[in-house]
Amino acid sequence: MNMLTNQETMEERKTPAGFTVRVHRATMTYEVITRKGTEIPRNAKNNSTIIVVPRIIFLGSSFNLSHFRLADLTYVNSRSGKLQVPYQYEGSSDIKIISVPTGSDSDVLPIIPYQYNSLKEIVHAAEQGLEFQNIIVDESSPKNEMINLKIRFPTVNILILRKKV
Repeated sequence: MNMLTNQETMEERKTPAGFTVRVHRATMTYEVITRKGTEIPRNAKNNSTIIVVPRIIFLGSSFNLSHFRLADLTYVNSRSGKLQVPYQYEGSSDIKIISVPTGSDSDVLPIIPYQYNSLKEIVHAAEQGLEFQNIIVDESSPKNEMINLKIRFPTVNILILRKKV
């Protein structure tokens, strides 16, 4: 029998600003340790110090997310309480950043990125047990698809990206 020790299921990362981000891989939750102790993020439920690692879905084939290992834990920069999530449009070499709200003051935080091409794929993933907090869509997505997203997932934060000309 292969038993994991507590250290194998937990991963710690020191950030450039001096925070320690401790990820509990078994539950995919994290906590941030500051010089003053464990941080209680501004949007924490019940003042909890344990936060679910944000799962961020990119909806549409227009995104090039080759810089991520999809469906796997990765770390992104965070500034002013917002995750700085990098992305590219297919066929473009420009790396863009979308800011996703978080309640932490840490300068680096974990996320798990996903990419789906349709609402149907997201619904199927949710039926299989995937829980997610954010969906990033391109402005070219059909309006009725965005309305269906909000109806099906009312608590999810939906961010619409606009291509700048």
